[in-house]
Amino acid sequence: MLIEFKVANFRSFRDEQTLSMVASEADQTHQANLVRQDGFALVKAAAVYGPNASGKSNLISALQCVQTFVGESASRMNLEDEIPGISPFRLDQAYSDRPSSFEVQFTTRTAHYRYGFSASHWMVCEEWLFVREPRVEIEKLLFSRECNPSNGKTCWEFGEPLAGGDRDIIEKRTRENGLALSRGAELNVGPLLEPFRWFRNELRVQDLSQNLHPLVRDTVRRMGDPEFKRHLISMLQHADLGIKNIVIVEGPWEQRPLIPLTRATAEEGSVFAVHSTNTRDSTVDMDFFRDESLGTQRFLVMAGFLLSALTEGQTLVLDEFDCSLHPLLARKLIELFQSEDLGKAGGQLIFATHDSTLMDPVLFRRDQIWLVEKNALGGSELCSVHDFDVSSERPTTASLQRDYLAGRFGAVPRFGPTFEDLKLKPAGANE
Repeated sequence: MLIEFKVANFRSFRDEQTLSMVASEADQTHQANLVRQDGFALVKAAAVYGPNASGKSNLISALQCVQTFVGESASRMNLEDEIPGISPFRLDQAYSDRPSSFEVQFTTRTAHYRYGFSASHWMVCEEWLFVREPRVEIEKLLFSRECNPSNGKTCWEFGEPLAGGDRDIIEKRTRENGLALSRGAELNVGPLLEPFRWFRNELRVQDLSQNLHPLVRDTVRRMGDPEFKRHLISMLQHADLGIKNIVIVEGPWEQRPLIPLTRATAEEGSVFAVHSTNTRDSTVDMDFFRDESLGTQRFLVMAGFLLSALTEGQTLVLDEFDCSLHPLLARKLIELFQSEDLGKAGGQLIFATHDSTLMDPVLFRRDQIWLVEKNALGGSELCSVHDFDVSSERPTTASLQRDYLAGRFGAVPRFGPTFEDLKLKPAGANE
């Protein structure tokens, strides 16, 4: 599970900002929204609010940058390749030449890790990994590296958990534009396998505004798992979408079983939604991409992601969570994710949204609602509603939403004269 994420000098984030999933001890509400693991009480979900261009997507992109670099630096990158995703803050020249910096704290089933790195476009400037075993307060160094800018040499330090042979392999085989964590995992260095697998298998970052076709096909193919299919179809049937089943056309035409004509004549890989008709026991197939709305397509993908996170204990990070999705349906997905029965595996959901109706104390604790806005220097800043004094000890949905939209917490648009005065000057009019 994710404990906290820090980012600095990346896109709109100039100074270091922290997203924490650690629950506040002062807030005793919604205990079912928490998972207790490795001495931490961690929230199951966090909603990130802010005006357009405030930095919500950049926060998610920062996590995606880390995940991509960890996953690909050893397997897909070559010497002198540019590091993917690195983008320093550009509104201050003093920062544009500095490295971007990231740190992730997370727990696995056996340990607590703190991993981070700083990198420019072409090289890793620093990298560090610490581990803390259960019921032990002091963390141990696994490795750290730092590049000396004056001579270009990298200084390494290793902790006791890494044996001498592993140290030599990591130091000699890690490129200056690659990560030691990734290289060590590729070389089967035991102490590095578990943290690497967390980034590879248990952290999932997705932008739902992108092309949905491959995501839909990936979700439908996973229906080969009977348990996954049963839950996914149940969610579709109960979401009031009118869908009875989802099928994907597989195999050459002449080898297909006796199926309805529309499917039999479709290209391999085509996806159909099965709807009931007014005739008893009769159904009709509809092309999922041509006939179903974007909201329905996005719901299928999100339902698949949520099921995986719930059953496998993944940390799921979504951008454009509420795009083309009815607010009540979005709320039901969150309620399902936070339910006491389904949340035992340790899954987490972090999402960016504009839907203020979800800013509800019946749904969320205050430390689950996060706000992003830009300061006078153009840098994004991050805080939670828990950092503010709200209007009452037990705020209502209306009061939280009203206070937010009124700008009490910040992280709302600041309109100029065109929108405030609700008028535009005719073309050619004198200034």
